[in-house]
Amino acid sequence: MKISVIIPAHNEEGCLYGTVRAIVRRLDLEEIPHEILIVNDNSVDRTVEICQELSQEFPTVRYVNNQPPNGFGFAVRRGLAEFDGDAAAIVMADASDDPLDLVAGYRKLQEGYDCVFGSRFIKGGFVVDYPIHKLAINRLANWFVKTIFGLRYNDVTNAFKIYRKEVIDGVQPILSHHLI
Repeated sequence: MKISVIIPAHNEEGCLYGTVRAIVRRLDLEEIPHEILIVNDNSVDRTVEICQELSQEFPTVRYVNNQPPNGFGFAVRRGLAEFDGDAAAIVMADASDDPLDLVAGYRKLQEGYDCVFGSRFIKGGFVVDYPIHKLAINRLANWFVKTIFGLRYNDVTNAFKIYRKEVIDGVQPILSHHLI
């Protein structure tokens, strides 16, 4: 099963190279077939040049330039329209998602799960350098969504998610401007 790692990138020149290198190395080490799909989301820094360098250095890396308007949801939507793997993982460009978690999620798909969602707020989870006011708003919003929809999942705003291709195909067309 080939996994496509979708990385939305808006002005990520300071961290994108290290993030992609760490993911490629881990997936290669684990012998997991993959592609890394970076979605350059209208960056005005050196992000597009770094995408070019990465795609030349690593044969499994490619990138696309998202069309305006920019925004995280639009970039994810573009990545979900462009990936060519059997599964798609959404990973942040700033290395906030551990490549080992990506491997663990991939293994869950191999066990038969259709989706795997990350959570920062389960036992063993944590956040680093997260402003206290954002944390308070995040927890309130998550509680609200969880309560309204009767979910057991406690971190709907976390971007780290992995889906089988069939799941993505089953929810097309994605029209929302703001994906969670």
